[in-house]
Amino acid sequence: MKKLAGRVEMGKTLRQEEQRGNSSAAGGYFSFAAGVLLIAISVFTVLNYRTHLIDEAEKLNAQASRIQMQLDELNREIAYKRVRKQELTTLTCIQRKNEHFKMGLRPANSSQLRSVTLLRRGGIAAGRTANVASVR
Repeated sequence: MKKLAGRVEMGKTLRQEEQRGNSSAAGGYFSFAAGVLLIAISVFTVLNYRTHLIDEAEKLNAQASRIQMQLDELNREIAYKRVRKQELTTLTCIQRKNEHFKMGLRPANSSQLRSVTLLRRGGIAAGRTANVASVR
């Protein structure tokens, strides 16, 4: 019986080894499939994130273009207003407005006038002088 018992035990061990071999092969396929699935999910996530970043960059570029257009429009408006201010503050324009609205302002006395010499950036006289009424 001992010989028969040894064979039965041997048979059990052979069957267990076969089952282990089959289960290890199935485990190998499962781990391979899980690895491939993990890699596929990683690639999908990276590509999806890249697409998201590209969309965000396009939105920011469009917003930057709109802001740049607004800045250009404001700069043109500022330049126009500066030119208009210079036109309105000239002596001839002020005199025309005085005559038009009949304000009756008298011209400045000679003691109220001062001579101003305009200089260029280098300190060289530009050659133009202007009479400016001083306010007392």
